[in-house]
Amino acid sequence: MDYEPKWYARLLTTATGFYFDEEEFLRAGERIFNLERYFNVREGLDGRYDTLPIRLLKEPMPYGPAEGHVVELETMLDEYYALRSWDPLGRPTDRLLMRLGIIREPRWPKLQVALDLRDLGEALRIAELAYLGGADWIEVGTPLVKSVGMEAVRALRRRLPGATIIADLKTLDTGWLETELAAQAGADVVCISGLAHDNTVRDAVGCARKYGVKIMADLLQVPDPVGRARELEALGVDYVCAHTGIDVQRDRAEEIDRKVAMLAELARSIRIPLAAAGGIRADTARKVVSAGVKIVVVGGAITRAADPRRAVELILKSMGKR
Repeated sequence: MDYEPKWYARLLTTATGFYFDEEEFLRAGERIFNLERYFNVREGLDGRYDTLPIRLLKEPMPYGPAEGHVVELETMLDEYYALRSWDPLGRPTDRLLMRLGIIREPRWPKLQVALDLRDLGEALRIAELAYLGGADWIEVGTPLVKSVGMEAVRALRRRLPGATIIADLKTLDTGWLETELAAQAGADVVCISGLAHDNTVRDAVGCARKYGVKIMADLLQVPDPVGRARELEALGVDYVCAHTGIDVQRDRAEEIDRKVAMLAELARSIRIPLAAAGGIRADTARKVVSAGVKIVVVGGAITRAADPRRAVELILKSMGKR
C-alpha cells in the first residue's frame, strides 16, 4: 500500500540507527533480493531452476480468459529478467550489482562486442544475440554513431537495460560536451581518443564523474602506447584500450596474437584495466587474456558470423568464462 514504504523506512531507521528514507528503503530491499540471487547463481542455482509446477506448463486452462492456454514460461522469464536487470540466463548483471554496491568493479575478464555497423536495425539484432550468448558489454561502434548518432545508444539502452553500453566516440575535442551527450543517452562507458589533448581528457573525465560513467581512452595510432597509457591513467581515465585499427589488420604482421608481449608490457605498466581490440578471434582470445587484458573487444568475428550468439559463446569459452 502507498503508506508502507514511508512507515517501514522510519521503523528501520529506529531499529538500526541508520537513516532510511523511502528511496533507500526500497534500494535496501532490492539489494537484499539481488544479493540472495547472486549467491544462489554462484552456487549453481541459476535460471535453469526458474520454473513452475508441471501442471501449469502442460495442462491447458479449462476455463476463464486463458482457456485452452498453458503458461508461456520462457516469454514470462525473458520479461521478468529484463525488469530485474538480469541477463538472459537469470543472473544479476555487473551493471546492477555495482549500482547496488554489491561489487565494486566488473567481474573480469569481459567480452565487449563492437557494433561497427551502419544500420541500427542490424546492430540491435546482433546485440540481442550477443547478449543472449553471454556478452553484457555492448559497444556502439564509431561507424554506427556517425550513421545514426546517439539514437543508437538510446535504442540499445531500451532494448538491453541490463547491459553495459559503451559509446565509442574517439573524441579528440570538446571532451565534456561529447561525454555528456553519450551519458545522457544512456552510455555507461565513453571512449575517447588517446591522442586527445590533456585538457580534453580532463574535461571528459570531469564530465564522467558528474554523470557516474567511465572513460576509456583508445591508444589507436598513439606513437608511445606505454608512455601515453601512464599519462592517461594519471589524468583519471578508467580504462585504456590497445587498438589495432580495421584497416591496419590487413597487414598480417599486425595480427593481435603477435602482440601478446606488447599487451603484457602495457598491462604491467598501469593499474587500471586494459582493453584490447583488433582482429581478436576465438582462437586468440585466451592469449590476450593471459597477457593481462581485462576487456576483450571483438567486432567482425561476431558481427560477420553466421551465428553471432554461437560466436560469442565460443569466445567466452576461450576466455575461461564458460
